[in-house]
Amino acid sequence: MVTDCSILFLPGNITDIELLVNDYYSYLFDNYEDLYDKAIVYEKFGKIDKAENCYNKINEFHYLLWYLVRMYNTKSFDISQGNIYDIDTYWTNWSIDCIIKNFQCNGYNIIPLLNIFGFGPTAASTQTNTEGIGGMIVEGNIAGEEFIIT
Repeated sequence: MVTDCSILFLPGNITDIELLVNDYYSYLFDNYEDLYDKAIVYEKFGKIDKAENCYNKINEFHYLLWYLVRMYNTKSFDISQGNIYDIDTYWTNWSIDCIIKNFQCNGYNIIPLLNIFGFGPTAASTQTNTEGIGGMIVEGNIAGEEFIIT
């Protein structure tokens, strides 16, 4: 089965945002497929609440994607207007800490997804701001952490 969504686009016509969306879905593909398969099985056996829970998890990641797309577009617009902000500014303005905590409460590490769009703490630690994220210093390569949906 093909897990690279880039085959959906014509060569040479892919925008930056399409590449990011492709990377996002490619990263989550196996997990999406697993959640969808679980939902179908739950439906077949009349466990509608469990099926609904699987669909809700899938939707939360769709919502996160479009939130990140809006952030990315905002950052691109800011840059086009000559306003260069560090990653901490976007973390504050878009409440990234709260979103991370929400996903962590549900057992998900979304840092690799933030990294795809350049908003992860790894990106923030490369900025000139030495204060880190929210006053916390980020150490190590957390971009390599494994992401698993359960």
